[in-house]
Amino acid sequence: KVFQEGKDIHATTSANIRGVTYEEFVKLKETDPTIYKQGRSDAKPANFGMVYRISPKGYIAFAKNQYGVTLTAKDEQVHRDAIFKKYKGLLGWHKHYEAIARTLGYVRTEFGRKKHLPDAMCENDWKREQAITLAINNPIQGTSMDICIIATYKTIQVMPRSVRLWNTIHDSILGYRPIHIPEEYISKLIDDDFLKLPLELFDLTDEEMLIKIGTDYEEGNSWGSLK
Repeated sequence: KVFQEGKDIHATTSANIRGVTYEEFVKLKETDPTIYKQGRSDAKPANFGMVYRISPKGYIAFAKNQYGVTLTAKDEQVHRDAIFKKYKGLLGWHKHYEAIARTLGYVRTEFGRKKHLPDAMCENDWKREQAITLAINNPIQGTSMDICIIATYKTIQVMPRSVRLWNTIHDSILGYRPIHIPEEYISKLIDDDFLKLPLELFDLTDEEMLIKIGTDYEEGNSWGSLK
């Protein structure tokens, strides 16, 4: 719903953690941009950590190491309570994919790509927990990567040969455009073709893809100049 309505997912989560409305939090962007920026940063570990069944200690370390956010055990509990109260299906998602992995030893992405996780069935607690985390992670991250790969291939077919799509970085695609080809021409090709995924090849329909995929396009003279 957040994505469908064009809202900011980190602002939404920060508002949820702080116990205010989305509109009240977004107002801080104008009235107190420092607090707004910090609030979005505080929400990032929640959005990228809690969804994958991270432990309390692991969450505190993840927030610090990945986002420079220092949390106490009390802060962690506030974040955890806010996320699981807001997204009531999340715990069921975790249990569902844990059961699949422990029964079958693998999980699949929405496009059917299989991730083998034999350790999910082993008796070693540490190995089993690591495998179950991957079992919860892979259907999300793996499906995102499937979309990226498919979209990259389709985009290559319509791009001028002098445009080089060089590499994928998470859910981004890095490419190079010769200066004689207008930026507007490339961005239009991406908007027109990039998101028309051949879902029928995977027995999927537009209705089953509950989130309408969008793209962001930016250009610079170096990686560092990209926002």
